[in-house]
Amino acid sequence: MTVFGDTIALYDCRKPLVIARDASIKEVLGTGEELNDLDVTTVGDRTQITTCDDSGLAYVYSLESDQSFKLMHTLSKKHSNICFKSRFDEDHYLYTAAFDYKLVQWNL
Repeated sequence: MTVFGDTIALYDCRKPLVIARDASIKEVLGTGEELNDLDVTTVGDRTQITTCDDSGLAYVYSLESDQSFKLMHTLSKKHSNICFKSRFDEDHYLYTAAFDYKLVQWNL
């Protein structure tokens, strides 16, 4: 899985040069912001994906069985500048970092 511009692309590991599915996040979010980072975690049988953007927002999606993305959370009001990093830890907490010098822990 990778992120570029406003698109998340899923790859088939058996054919790494072939994009299995890509989705413009504009379709999901309705925003024109570029995505800056991507992280994936599995909670039970559900795959969650997090991204962040230039407006300081972070997003959490679930990857549905049909390989589509469903927006679960829009995380806002913590960063006042470009959010450049979003990561899940082993306990499934989400951390975001931005150019406002803040590191935020989100308890989803």
